[in-house]
Amino acid sequence: MVRLRKMRVVLITLALAASVVAQTAKTPNSNEETGYCGDEQFAKPARIPTVVLQKLLRSPEFKLNAAFANEEERARPERMFQAAEVHLGGPDEIDLIVKGTSAATMGADNDWFWIVQSAYKNPKIVLWEGTYCLYVSSKRTNGLRDISSTWSSASETRNVTFHFDGMKYKPGKVKWTENRR
Repeated sequence: MVRLRKMRVVLITLALAASVVAQTAKTPNSNEETGYCGDEQFAKPARIPTVVLQKLLRSPEFKLNAAFANEEERARPERMFQAAEVHLGGPDEIDLIVKGTSAATMGADNDWFWIVQSAYKNPKIVLWEGTYCLYVSSKRTNGLRDISSTWSSASETRNVTFHFDGMKYKPGKVKWTENRR
């Protein structure tokens, strides 16, 4: 009877420990930035690998503004981007949120953001969004964390959440809200 009780305690303890480990693997790093807005600098900037920089420079979005790059930016294109590391899938895969600066952005209240999956191993741009703020959610779709964006004008605000479809992020429902004065 005592052995059976001890065995139950051990099994319950093991089950609880496994649950904690599973939750920890799914919980984003608490030190990780999850919100990125306009003129703010990344708290912990990350190096952009050369192969990622090449993909950014070849992206259709960047090509729209490439002609606006000045001589210094053409000589040192890495200066047109800032990056921060994020873990969209799990703690073992490092992804990047890249924000455009100067010629790699749209305007005063609208920045360009790229999400680069597996940035240091086999990088792939899985989202581009022109917006003012970008947020990484703890919710997941197809293994990767959802991403939300917010943009406002004087009269309205646009909110959209992107879900990973297995290949790229796709927008979910777009919500427009009238700004009240």
